[in-house]
Amino acid sequence: MLVASTMGQGAEPGLALLTRPARDASYTPPSSSYCSPSHDTSSLVAWVGELDYLMFSTLQQLPEAVTAARASVEESTAASNRDKLIVGLACLVAAMAGGLGVLYGKDPLTLSTADQISFAAQHSWGYGYWGPFLLDLGDTEPGCGLAELNRVLYDYTFVTALHQTYGPSAGEGGYSSGLSDDRPEVRAYYLGEFGRKLKTELHCITSQAEGSKVVALIDKYVRTGQERLEITAQLMV
Repeated sequence: MLVASTMGQGAEPGLALLTRPARDASYTPPSSSYCSPSHDTSSLVAWVGELDYLMFSTLQQLPEAVTAARASVEESTAASNRDKLIVGLACLVAAMAGGLGVLYGKDPLTLSTADQISFAAQHSWGYGYWGPFLLDLGDTEPGCGLAELNRVLYDYTFVTALHQTYGPSAGEGGYSSGLSDDRPEVRAYYLGEFGRKLKTELHCITSQAEGSKVVALIDKYVRTGQERLEITAQLMV
């Protein structure tokens, strides 16, 4: 489990601290033809290490991005509410003034039918102006944040620690376990589900423009993980 509130203060449960592997200056990422019988296994393993580090780094950025996006959504909602309140109150005052104009110099208890209709019409007309503003004030509390993020990370630790599942080299851990749960295509399915679950649980953020960075990080993590699992499948052949 990745605990957002302690991000950067040490290793979190479920996510062992990764160190970026040293790369030879002459190293180049493997080509997409992983199925070639003459593929360089050592290069694939090195590239997997790069992808594991990228996944870890991307996941580490999520809590800060969620916190920043949540604050932006709160600020945006507060600013929108302020504007709606100003316009709505101005329209309400105008509607009340129109109604009082009908009552001017008259006894409210003995209004004629025409005056009663005019009074009601003034307020009905006014409602059409102030109602859409004053009745559309939003809650400044977005409704989601770090708690939802941590809950999803806890539930999907089996796709947030692939480096622990498969080990540092081919032939170890999940590469040779023979367990159906360690099959790359199974992990890839749950990885996609993990991304969708995150976006759903963080809908109050990911559905807003302020949450674009959060969405980008989630998509990046899923893409990187899927590439990692594609290479893993080749190493298990």
